[in-house]
Amino acid sequence: MEVEDRSAGLYLAVAGAGVAVLPRPFAVYAEALGAAIVDLDPPYRLGVHLVHRMTPLSPAAVAMRALLIDAGSTPPGGTP
Repeated sequence: MEVEDRSAGLYLAVAGAGVAVLPRPFAVYAEALGAAIVDLDPPYRLGVHLVHRMTPLSPAAVAMRALLIDAGSTPPGGTP
């Protein structure tokens, strides 16, 4: 079964209705409810995108956009 809501997947897995792939905070909570958690190897990476309006951005948004673009150009543990 595939569900859209992460918490629904969490509770279905805890109830024994299947397995769920969840972010760490959800997995830790599921473990507290009695579920087993297994780290994926290699770790699963979730692709994300920077989204903003097409019209001019505020100075704060411009700065945040630049910061995120710069951070995204550096591989984890590496140099750009």
